[in-house]
Amino acid sequence: EMLKMAEEDGRKGVLMYGSRRISKALKNDEKLYYYDGSIRNIGDSKKGDIIIGGDGKPTTILGVYPQGEVDLYKISFEDGRSIVCCKDHLWEVYDLQADKMKTLPLKEIMKKYKYKRIHSGKKYKDGKDREKNCFNYYIPLLTNPIELNTYDIPFIDPYYFGLWLGDGSERNLTITNIDQPIIDHISNFSDENDLNFIQCGFSYKCTKKSGKFNKVWDIFKDKNLNENKHIPIECYNWSVEDRFNLLRGLMDSDGTVSNNGDISFCNINKNLIDGVEKLIRELGIGCKVFEKKGSYLKKDNTFNKYYLIRLYTDKKVFNLDRKLSRISSTNVRNYSKRNRTAIINIEYYGKDEATCIRVDNEDSLFLTTNSIVTHNSVVMASYLMRTLYTVRNAKCNVLGFTFNPDLKAITDYMQE
Repeated sequence: EMLKMAEEDGRKGVLMYGSRRISKALKNDEKLYYYDGSIRNIGDSKKGDIIIGGDGKPTTILGVYPQGEVDLYKISFEDGRSIVCCKDHLWEVYDLQADKMKTLPLKEIMKKYKYKRIHSGKKYKDGKDREKNCFNYYIPLLTNPIELNTYDIPFIDPYYFGLWLGDGSERNLTITNIDQPIIDHISNFSDENDLNFIQCGFSYKCTKKSGKFNKVWDIFKDKNLNENKHIPIECYNWSVEDRFNLLRGLMDSDGTVSNNGDISFCNINKNLIDGVEKLIRELGIGCKVFEKKGSYLKKDNTFNKYYLIRLYTDKKVFNLDRKLSRISSTNVRNYSKRNRTAIINIEYYGKDEATCIRVDNEDSLFLTTNSIVTHNSVVMASYLMRTLYTVRNAKCNVLGFTFNPDLKAITDYMQE
């Protein structure tokens, strides 16, 4: 009532103060990316921790506010990721219908994040119209590589390792490929590591010399890579260039780009696919994983399956010129998914412990689970002074509250 009276009276500013326990929280086991390369639960975060912001750069936690047990909701995104938060948690979103960026709590997004649209039957063989879901809110993607305070030194040449993960044998250092630049790289790698370079058809093998050890394969066995292809956790703490070279090795071997610029990586190893997806996202590249039905009929009379990662980027993710030349900066489908992904479903999750944090960067964004970009909590005074105190030397109504429900009610009113 006091705020309404202030508006009617033509006052220009409002200041509020009081206890800060307004829930804008993530579930306690959602993740934070730390500047030292570790990943920890938001429920374990502390004031002063240095984490990664929505731009991939470090930002400091200014406040941690445990919310106790609250109602939570699961948000699913078009690119296959999901996260659990409370209905008051803030999201930086692109509003498609309004054609502008907004900062909205989940409870507002829930009202109109999805709507129906009729697609004309002229596009289909049967001529029948289709009713399809359309989505109104899109969150921004991480578009820069994650920066760390220190980087691990690669245990092996990153590009060669990517080639081996894509086209190599699980039991030895044999890589099958037909591209001369890759063959030359394998040959040079053999020389640098004092190994024999042996060709057998389209396969190229690095073996130990007489009386010597194969130190490269010993490293692979030490990393548990023998018959267990995966990306070891330390690789995500390599430098940006080393991580890109690892990705380029993967893409030059098992990646492809179509004539119209669609980029993808394909493999049957789900563990490797999960690792490659993580690598791609942490390099600031949008992607989505698809499970596909294969053509091989297994003994149990079911078809095999494989996985395809679609990449949405115009960055240099290949070394091979024949692939690199096909990357298009004008691919409309690719371009629309490079910077954002749609919220496609919101459902009640249940009650659980949750925590909100506040960070010190200008856009108030930070990275959470699976490199999802989300918004921090808003401090009462700074939020109101920024948004309401718009006229210099204006007379202000000063409203003081110390009771949590009052603070929440007045903040909800301001957001609406």
